[in-house]
Amino acid sequence: MSVYIVTRHAGAIRWLQSSGITGEIISQWTDERTNQLVPGDLVVGVLPLPVIADVIRTGARFGLLNLPAIAFSQRGQELSPEEMEHAGANVTEIVSVRMGSRLV
Repeated sequence: MSVYIVTRHAGAIRWLQSSGITGEIISQWTDERTNQLVPGDLVVGVLPLPVIADVIRTGARFGLLNLPAIAFSQRGQELSPEEMEHAGANVTEIVSVRMGSRLV
């Protein structure tokens, strides 16, 4: 099993490592990467829903890096692991994505 961490944020990498999640760090996910996944691989980060759906379809797992209590002023900022912890950082496994037809 390979683990891929998709982020450009050093604080997120440190937080994930301190939580026991280590692997290859990738700043930009591509379709080519998705095509190389095998069942059991783990991708962790924040990606668009269609990409998450594609990852899951390969048999790989996807962990969404989630900050449910992040302050509005912190959005888009580099956060330390401690700030992430304060914002309720967690990794939630997304097991399926069901997308309907386009609304617009």
